[in-house]
Amino acid sequence: MLVTLRPAAALAVVASLFAARVHAIPQISRTGRYLYQDDGTRFYIKGIAYQEQGEVIESDDNHFLEPSTFVDPLAIPAACTRDVEYLRQASINTIRVYSVNSSLNHDACMKTFSDAGIYTIIDLALPMNGSIDRLAPSWSSNILDQYLRTIDVFSQYDNVLAYNIGNEVVLGDSTQIAPYVKAAARDTKAYLQSKGLNTLVGYAAINGASTFRNTLADYLSCGSEGTAIDLYGLNDYSWCGDSSFEGSYSGVTTQFADYNVVAYLSEYGCISSPPRLWTEATALFSAQMSDVWSGGIAFSYFPAASAAGQFGMVTVSADGNTITTSADWDRLVTQYGANTGPNTPAQGSASASTYPTCPSETTFLGSNTLPPTPNEAACGCLESALSCQFTPNTRNYSVIAGELINTGCSLLGEAGGSCLEIGGDGQTGVYGRVSACDPTIKLSYIMSQYYEANGRNAQACSFAGNGTVNADSTAAAAAAASSCIASPSATFVPQRPTFPLCVDASVNGGNKPEGYRGEKQIKPNKVYIGGLPENTRQEDLQNCFGKLGKIVNIELKVGYGFVEFDSREAAEESVAKYNEGYFMGQKIRVELSHGGGRTAKYAGEPGACFRCGQQGHWASVIILHGICPEMTTRHLVIHLPVKCVMTTNLLPSVNIAGLLRRAIETIHLHLPGDVNTMTTGVGLLFRNVIGMVLHLHLRQLTMAGAMALPPPDSYRGYSGPPPPAPAGYERYDRRPAERYGPPQSYQLPPAGGRPRTPPARDYDRPAPPRQALLD
Repeated sequence: MLVTLRPAAALAVVASLFAARVHAIPQISRTGRYLYQDDGTRFYIKGIAYQEQGEVIESDDNHFLEPSTFVDPLAIPAACTRDVEYLRQASINTIRVYSVNSSLNHDACMKTFSDAGIYTIIDLALPMNGSIDRLAPSWSSNILDQYLRTIDVFSQYDNVLAYNIGNEVVLGDSTQIAPYVKAAARDTKAYLQSKGLNTLVGYAAINGASTFRNTLADYLSCGSEGTAIDLYGLNDYSWCGDSSFEGSYSGVTTQFADYNVVAYLSEYGCISSPPRLWTEATALFSAQMSDVWSGGIAFSYFPAASAAGQFGMVTVSADGNTITTSADWDRLVTQYGANTGPNTPAQGSASASTYPTCPSETTFLGSNTLPPTPNEAACGCLESALSCQFTPNTRNYSVIAGELINTGCSLLGEAGGSCLEIGGDGQTGVYGRVSACDPTIKLSYIMSQYYEANGRNAQACSFAGNGTVNADSTAAAAAAASSCIASPSATFVPQRPTFPLCVDASVNGGNKPEGYRGEKQIKPNKVYIGGLPENTRQEDLQNCFGKLGKIVNIELKVGYGFVEFDSREAAEESVAKYNEGYFMGQKIRVELSHGGGRTAKYAGEPGACFRCGQQGHWASVIILHGICPEMTTRHLVIHLPVKCVMTTNLLPSVNIAGLLRRAIETIHLHLPGDVNTMTTGVGLLFRNVIGMVLHLHLRQLTMAGAMALPPPDSYRGYSGPPPPAPAGYERYDRRPAERYGPPQSYQLPPAGGRPRTPPARDYDRPAPPRQALLD
């Protein structure tokens, strides 16, 4: 079986769509379990992980400093130009990038690397809600759409070697998650094929006990070409210091001797026995391993911190212009330069891939019945038909959606209903009718069921003001689901939704936000837009909002943005027209901006707040106060009503800029209205914000008059997987399901290996009182 990265010539229409894709770099193809260049030469991955570590905030549940944000390295042309010569001198031909922002421009970097003969392996997942959750897995329409948008952006480039659909998602005994990963591979491959693109589809697995590791690898490559991955990556740190093939890689190489698709080390480079000599590269490209492995990715070019030490091999100057290499880097350059790998077997003699029968469900806790292909149109139909719809009163609704699903399912259960239709079970292969829909639609479905179970009492649809009765709906939620999602187990070739760019709020009965009604605004010409799709581009906002007036400036962030008009009239019209309307198929919130037009003289003035030390847009009050010796550092999640208090005794070690970047309006919990007591200790005041989450690394911190801190976690070690999720539905407030940085694991690492982070947890967040969410 030959798999090539070039568009199929027979698909003339598709080829014309991607005519800009000029091959300045030799194309790589897959024949069976090997990679080959155009001329038939065997291709080995001589790679390095290439991504700056995102923002890290240390806490009790993040000992290994995993970031929850990311920097897209392929969207910084100056950095790519700065680094390319170092990569070329090191004989590196592949970089692995763990997260990319599809709304940014990648032309310059991709061309820079293509011209240098460097390919890219692009991970499609994103931190937080952009990946398959280990604790409550779901293959849903929002994740599929994110994957497809990224593919659409990168399909124009000739040096994309592969797309990874997951990284260390399946851990230890949690193999019931594997069907969701396999479904992601199936739908991603189908979409690529429909576009005439046969780019490889891969998965990067965590190393572990052979009984788990090998069976998972077999599961991901079994069945048929349409559902099997093309490229299996193993994150393996077993070779430490001056080890040997026999002491490190011999066992796993023997176990993968008959593997049916391409295998490589998707991460390697142990730091527990410094210095890193990189002698494993000699073994990796030797005849001992080359029959099984096609190279590997050294971790990491940029600094990547962990509790075990520093994995980076270069440092970047403060101005970003200069690279300083380390001795580790110099040794890697030597090893990569001295090893090329044998040119065997010849492409003509390489066997085509065959796909074995999938492991028995009695030996592998993952069903051969995969989740369905998410159907955006069917889910949209259901959303519009539901009687009670999720209309969040906070701009960033990720956390509140998760809490409301938890609360809604609990209340629904007490009323005799269940949440089975929004969940699934990868072990039994049973998936609910609504399980493939966006989490916000799942929430609307649960809210509608509860509303209907209470005689359609409007109060039962409130959920603390986050629900709205759909007066046009007469059908029950279950009937609407059966009608709209008539084939809940269907699989098909997914297509990107073709929504109108922007839809008036009047179509959906939208209203002006509260902040609009006659309130004096600091920036009358500027509007805030919340709920934007992550792949939104500036030109998309220009095409939509530019119809209403001349735009003088656009500020685009991930998930939200600002548009500044040349007149207040245009800004007000955009609020009236588009608030609670739809943009690229996603409901948005539009309101006049509360800041940025001038500097507020005093903190008590309307519009004043603190944004990295400057006045800005955000608006409301958060107070943290009180030193309590018996408390330890925790993540605090709070929302307080608007209140002005003097800031006192701020700890000098606090990184205010970092805190503020993490404190943007992500939860809305009702607390007592007169919280104004300031105790000796730490006080932080932010003015004019509707809702925030503040993740702080402040020792011995608690707060008075708010909520109790969560109890210590029962899971703190590596002896086994974390407790199961409380129900089979998606937790929309989850911690990152995937990561860039030191890998996570379910067990102790091999002797001398790299310590790993326990699996991400989302069950340590205190839920609001259920009654409060209904008031």
